[in-house]
Amino acid sequence: MRNMKNMRNIKNMKNMRNIKNMKNIKNIKNMKNMKNIKNMRNIKNMKNIKNMRNMKNMRNMKNIKNMKNMRNMKNMRNIKNMKNIKNMKNIKNMKNMRNIKNMRNIKNMKNIKNIKNMRNMKNMRNIKDMRNIKNMKNMKNIKNMKNIKNIKNMRNMKNMRNIKNMKNMRNMKNMKNIKNMRNMKNMRNIKNMKNMRNIKNMRNIKNMKNMEH
Repeated sequence: MRNMKNMRNIKNMKNMRNIKNMKNIKNIKNMKNMKNIKNMRNIKNMKNIKNMRNMKNMRNMKNIKNMKNMRNMKNMRNIKNMKNIKNMKNIKNMKNMRNIKNMRNIKNMKNIKNIKNMRNMKNMRNIKDMRNIKNMKNMKNIKNMKNIKNIKNMRNMKNMRNIKNMKNMRNMKNMKNIKNMRNMKNMRNIKNMKNMRNIKNMRNIKNMKNMEH
């Protein structure tokens, strides 16, 4: 362990290898098997983080604040350039996250559960207020998610850009090859959309309300 400065109240950190330039990190508990972590700066108030295992190649994590109650984060690999992430609360059971790059300015992600097998997520910027997101599984190759605000109760969604105010979307199943959904606003109470395949280039769709079955 080299060049570690101003680390306070850190407990039970085991098998940490090749960690460089960690500055001003406070209140971290129970982190195991972390390898090749570089340039972690100004990380404050990481509380109640339990059982973070097998985290590899995490680089350039800057200005991460108030990550609370994160549990059972396993097999996170090649996470790079996570900047300005604030107020991530109650995140549970994040497994097999690979090649996550350039996550910037993510704020107020609350009550996210059971996010599994997320791969190749790149350039996620300015994502705010994602609440009550459950059971997001097998998300692959999600790129360039920008300016996503106020997404509530969404399940199993991929490759969405500039989506605002999508509320209460339930039971969206078997949505395959949905690409380039842009500028979709105010989609509310959409239920039971099944077996939607190869939907491409949906742009500027506004105010779709109460669509069922």
